[in-house]
Amino acid sequence: MKFAIAALATSVLATAPPKVTISDITYGGTGCPDGSLSGWVSQDNTKLTLDFDQFVAKSGTGVFSDTRKNCQVSVLLNYPQGFSYSIAKIDYYGHVKLPQGLQATQKSTYYFSGESNQVSFESNFNGPIDQSYSATDYFQQAVWSPCGVSTRGNVNAQVRITGSPEDIKNKYGEITVDRATGKVRRVFALNWREC
Repeated sequence: MKFAIAALATSVLATAPPKVTISDITYGGTGCPDGSLSGWVSQDNTKLTLDFDQFVAKSGTGVFSDTRKNCQVSVLLNYPQGFSYSIAKIDYYGHVKLPQGLQATQKSTYYFSGESNQVSFESNFNGPIDQSYSATDYFQQAVWSPCGVSTRGNVNAQVRITGSPEDIKNKYGEITVDRATGKVRRVFALNWREC
Protein backbone atom coordinates (compact mmCIF):
# COMPACT_ATOMS: atom_id res chain seq x y z
CA MET A 1 0.00 0.00 0.00
CA LYS A 2 1.36 3.41 -0.94
CA PHE A 3 0.85 6.47 1.23
CA ALA A 4 1.01 10.13 0.34
CA ILE A 5 0.32 13.17 2.45
CA ALA A 6 -2.97 14.55 1.15
CA ALA A 7 -1.49 17.99 0.44
CA LEU A 8 1.32 16.47 -1.60
CA ALA A 9 -0.94 13.98 -3.34
CA THR A 10 -2.62 16.74 -5.34
CA SER A 11 0.24 16.64 -7.85
CA VAL A 12 -0.71 13.07 -8.83
CA LEU A 13 -4.48 13.51 -8.83
CA ALA A 14 -6.35 12.95 -12.06
CA THR A 15 -9.80 13.73 -13.34
CA ALA A 16 -12.21 10.99 -12.39
CA PRO A 17 -12.53 8.17 -14.91
CA PRO A 18 -15.35 8.59 -17.44
CA LYS A 19 -17.42 5.77 -15.96
CA VAL A 20 -17.56 4.54 -12.35
CA THR A 21 -20.29 2.20 -11.14
CA ILE A 22 -20.94 0.02 -8.14
CA SER A 23 -20.42 -3.62 -9.16
CA ASP A 24 -21.49 -5.04 -5.81
CA ILE A 25 -22.43 -4.02 -2.28
CA THR A 26 -22.54 -6.60 0.49
CA TYR A 27 -23.41 -5.76 4.06
CA GLY A 28 -24.53 -7.26 7.32
CA GLY A 29 -24.85 -6.57 11.00
CA THR A 30 -27.33 -5.59 13.66
CA GLY A 31 -27.61 -2.08 12.19
CA CYS A 32 -28.17 -3.03 8.57
CA PRO A 33 -30.54 -5.93 8.00
CA ASP A 34 -31.16 -7.13 4.45
CA GLY A 35 -32.70 -4.43 2.23
CA SER A 36 -31.76 -1.52 4.52
CA LEU A 37 -28.73 -0.07 2.68
CA SER A 38 -28.42 1.61 -0.69
CA GLY A 39 -25.53 3.24 -2.51
CA TRP A 40 -24.66 5.17 -5.63
CA VAL A 41 -21.86 7.06 -7.36
CA SER A 42 -22.35 10.74 -8.27
CA GLN A 43 -22.65 11.71 -11.94
CA ASP A 44 -19.18 13.27 -11.89
CA ASN A 45 -17.72 10.07 -10.33
CA THR A 46 -16.18 11.95 -7.40
CA LYS A 47 -18.56 10.84 -4.61
CA LEU A 48 -19.86 7.54 -3.28
CA THR A 49 -22.97 7.78 -1.10
CA LEU A 50 -24.23 5.10 1.27
CA ASP A 51 -27.66 5.42 2.92
CA PHE A 52 -28.60 3.31 5.95
CA ASP A 53 -32.29 3.37 6.87
CA GLN A 54 -32.22 1.17 9.99
CA PHE A 55 -28.88 2.16 11.55
CA VAL A 56 -30.30 3.16 14.95
CA ALA A 57 -29.00 2.71 18.51
CA LYS A 58 -31.44 3.35 21.39
CA SER A 59 -31.52 3.32 25.15
CA GLY A 60 -34.49 3.02 27.50
CA THR A 61 -36.09 0.18 25.51
CA GLY A 62 -35.42 -2.55 28.06
CA VAL A 63 -33.23 -4.37 25.52
CA PHE A 64 -29.52 -3.78 26.18
CA SER A 65 -28.50 -4.89 22.66
CA ASP A 66 -30.45 -1.91 21.26
CA THR A 67 -27.73 0.40 22.63
CA ARG A 68 -25.13 -0.72 20.06
CA LYS A 69 -25.57 -1.40 16.36
CA ASN A 70 -22.93 -2.23 13.80
CA CYS A 71 -22.75 -2.66 10.06
CA GLN A 72 -19.96 -4.17 7.96
CA VAL A 73 -20.16 -2.88 4.37
CA SER A 74 -18.07 -3.96 1.39
CA VAL A 75 -18.28 -1.99 -1.87
CA LEU A 76 -16.75 -3.05 -5.17
CA LEU A 77 -16.41 -0.17 -7.64
CA ASN A 78 -16.07 -0.81 -11.35
CA TYR A 79 -13.83 1.67 -13.21
CA PRO A 80 -11.37 1.57 -16.12
CA GLN A 81 -7.95 0.00 -15.66
CA GLY A 82 -5.14 2.47 -15.14
CA PHE A 83 -6.85 4.26 -12.25
CA SER A 84 -6.61 4.07 -8.48
CA TYR A 85 -8.76 5.86 -5.90
CA SER A 86 -8.53 7.05 -2.32
CA ILE A 87 -11.00 8.62 0.05
CA ALA A 88 -10.29 12.29 0.68
CA LYS A 89 -13.04 12.93 3.23
CA ILE A 90 -16.29 11.54 4.53
CA ASP A 91 -19.41 13.52 5.43
CA TYR A 92 -21.85 11.96 7.93
CA TYR A 93 -25.49 12.92 8.46
CA GLY A 94 -27.94 11.71 11.09
CA HIS A 95 -29.91 12.70 14.18
CA VAL A 96 -29.08 12.40 17.87
CA LYS A 97 -31.45 12.77 20.82
CA LEU A 98 -30.07 12.27 24.33
CA PRO A 99 -31.14 13.32 27.82
CA GLN A 100 -28.66 14.41 30.47
CA GLY A 101 -26.41 11.51 31.51
CA LEU A 102 -26.27 9.69 28.17
CA GLN A 103 -23.61 9.82 25.46
CA ALA A 104 -23.67 8.61 21.86
CA THR A 105 -20.83 7.65 19.55
CA GLN A 106 -20.58 6.93 15.87
CA LYS A 107 -17.38 5.22 14.79
CA SER A 108 -16.19 3.92 11.44
CA THR A 109 -13.12 2.05 10.28
CA TYR A 110 -12.14 2.05 6.58
CA TYR A 111 -9.81 -0.29 4.69
CA PHE A 112 -9.25 -2.04 1.36
CA SER A 113 -9.61 -5.83 1.23
CA GLY A 114 -6.27 -7.59 1.49
CA GLU A 115 -4.54 -4.54 2.97
CA SER A 116 -3.50 -4.13 6.60
CA ASN A 117 -3.75 -0.32 6.71
CA GLN A 118 -6.92 0.97 8.36
CA VAL A 119 -8.22 4.42 9.19
CA SER A 120 -10.78 5.05 11.96
CA PHE A 121 -12.86 8.09 12.85
CA GLU A 122 -15.20 8.72 15.77
CA SER A 123 -17.76 11.41 16.65
CA ASN A 124 -19.13 11.79 20.19
CA PHE A 125 -22.26 13.51 21.48
CA ASN A 126 -23.25 14.33 25.08
CA GLY A 127 -26.78 14.80 26.40
CA PRO A 128 -28.81 16.82 26.65
CA ILE A 129 -29.04 17.18 22.88
CA ASP A 130 -31.79 16.81 20.25
CA GLN A 131 -30.63 17.76 16.77
CA SER A 132 -29.66 16.64 13.32
CA TYR A 133 -25.93 16.43 12.91
CA SER A 134 -23.36 16.54 10.19
CA ALA A 135 -19.72 15.73 10.68
CA THR A 136 -16.76 15.60 8.33
CA ASP A 137 -13.63 13.53 8.64
CA TYR A 138 -10.58 14.31 6.47
CA PHE A 139 -8.00 11.69 5.63
CA GLN A 140 -4.60 13.13 6.53
CA GLN A 141 -2.86 10.39 4.56
CA ALA A 142 -4.22 9.07 1.29
CA VAL A 143 -4.62 5.30 1.27
CA TRP A 144 -4.84 4.29 -2.38
CA SER A 145 -6.56 1.27 -3.83
CA PRO A 146 -4.18 -1.10 -5.64
CA CYS A 147 -3.54 -0.11 -9.24
CA GLY A 148 -5.04 -2.12 -12.10
CA VAL A 149 -7.35 -4.17 -9.88
CA SER A 150 -10.84 -3.51 -8.60
CA THR A 151 -10.55 -4.00 -4.85
CA ARG A 152 -13.32 -3.94 -2.28
CA GLY A 153 -13.48 -0.87 -0.09
CA ASN A 154 -14.76 -1.77 3.37
CA VAL A 155 -16.49 0.13 6.15
CA ASN A 156 -17.02 -1.22 9.64
CA ALA A 157 -19.50 1.24 11.17
CA GLN A 158 -21.06 1.36 14.60
CA VAL A 159 -23.34 3.59 16.64
CA ARG A 160 -23.77 3.22 20.38
CA ILE A 161 -25.29 4.84 23.44
CA THR A 162 -23.47 4.79 26.76
CA GLY A 163 -24.18 5.93 30.31
CA SER A 164 -24.73 4.45 33.72
CA PRO A 165 -26.67 1.15 33.79
CA GLU A 166 -29.59 2.95 35.43
CA ASP A 167 -29.64 5.72 32.80
CA ILE A 168 -29.33 3.18 29.93
CA LYS A 169 -32.30 1.28 31.35
CA ASN A 170 -34.57 4.22 32.22
CA LYS A 171 -33.75 7.12 29.88
CA TYR A 172 -34.72 7.09 26.22
CA GLY A 173 -32.00 8.26 23.84
CA GLU A 174 -31.14 7.55 20.24
CA ILE A 175 -28.59 8.11 17.53
CA THR A 176 -30.58 7.58 14.40
CA VAL A 177 -31.56 8.52 10.87
CA ASP A 178 -31.71 12.15 9.79
CA ARG A 179 -35.28 13.42 10.07
CA ALA A 180 -35.13 15.21 6.72
CA THR A 181 -33.94 12.22 4.66
CA GLY A 182 -35.01 9.28 6.83
CA LYS A 183 -31.48 7.88 6.38
CA VAL A 184 -28.10 7.82 8.07
CA ARG A 185 -26.00 9.04 5.18
CA ARG A 186 -22.27 8.76 4.52
CA VAL A 187 -20.80 10.59 1.54
CA PHE A 188 -17.28 9.61 0.50
CA ALA A 189 -15.32 12.18 -1.55
CA LEU A 190 -13.08 10.22 -3.93
CA ASN A 191 -9.69 11.22 -5.30
CA TRP A 192 -8.48 9.54 -8.49
CA ARG A 193 -5.04 9.09 -9.98
CA GLU A 194 -3.69 7.43 -13.05
CA CYS A 195 -1.29 4.59 -12.39
